[in-house]
Amino acid sequence: YLPLSLLQFSRGCTNRCEYCAVTEYFGHRHFARPVAEVVHEIESQGLRDLFFVDDNLVADHEAAKELFRALVPLKIRWVSQVSLDHVNDPELLDLMVECGCLGNVIGFESLDAECLRQMHKAPNLRSADAYATEVAELRRRHLQTWAALVLGYDHDTVDSLRAMCDWAIGNRFTFAAFNVLMPYPNTPLYARLAEEG
Repeated sequence: YLPLSLLQFSRGCTNRCEYCAVTEYFGHRHFARPVAEVVHEIESQGLRDLFFVDDNLVADHEAAKELFRALVPLKIRWVSQVSLDHVNDPELLDLMVECGCLGNVIGFESLDAECLRQMHKAPNLRSADAYATEVAELRRRHLQTWAALVLGYDHDTVDSLRAMCDWAIGNRFTFAAFNVLMPYPNTPLYARLAEEG
């Protein structure tokens, strides 16, 4: 019922997170539509507020930059889902802000390095400071953050889950989604848990 348009620029993701059905379904690949086609779709709908339903809008930084450059003259506002590694590309961030990005859903997943290693969340393992640098950069650019977190990995404890909750509250995210780990069929997580009994 929200007055916003849903559209899709790309599908899939090149990351190999063990719990993700998307990467398995698309074979760890990322497919993008022609930018002109997306621009035409936006113009034909006449709405200025958009949600890109992409699994990872910035899986291909160069394709995303091409899209963002084309969005600048449209004077729209949008949100999507992106991986944390986009924060390490200043040009990409500048273009996101310039073309009307309000913020994004970002999978932080866990604060525990062992959990991140077990889930093969490679982009997040590069953050050595519990995401402080990345969150500060997003805040500096006034981008809202919808933090997605996973509960239930082998290294989670009551204390680590409380710490994750405190961390989310302390960072004052637009919202934090705490998702219970779900072993979807055909994912590496499902296969691992089945093998472990």
